[in-house]
Amino acid sequence: RAAHQNNKKAKEILISYSLSLQGAYLSGVGQYLFKRYENILDVNDLYNPALVYAYANTLVDKKRIKFFRMYGSTEATSRMAYMPASLNKKYPESIGFAIPGGKLWLQDKKGKKITSTNTIGEIVYKGSNVCLGYANSKKDLKKGDENKGILLTGDLGIIDHNKLIFIIGR
Repeated sequence: RAAHQNNKKAKEILISYSLSLQGAYLSGVGQYLFKRYENILDVNDLYNPALVYAYANTLVDKKRIKFFRMYGSTEATSRMAYMPASLNKKYPESIGFAIPGGKLWLQDKKGKKITSTNTIGEIVYKGSNVCLGYANSKKDLKKGDENKGILLTGDLGIIDHNKLIFIIGR
């Protein structure tokens, strides 16, 4: 809505959750959006592969709209990974790659970086968009940057031979 109101020539729209995209897709609002925009950015953490495939089929193949899925968390201003529109149909279960300027990797329970493919570990993100920490009181605001740009997501994943990341649990 803000992109539409502030820039009549906006070429992309950000939708916060897949359920919102699904609702927009099925409504008259969706038909308007899909005629107006060239790119749709959908920020979510987990996706239903069947819906991803359906969106990719409808938006990319029929309407020539690029559908970018993104994975993120509040602690990293919502975006940590993205799936290129061209790979949605081939890898609907993946969250893709780290956003430009960020890094994603897996680590084991001892905090050691996992370098082998298809090995389960916690997804870790590093980037300038990671929050400084948490404040429960005014005193906590003086702590400074506790996270040092690194976020332990709590999500479990694997990385395949193409360097694509897949969430497999929490």
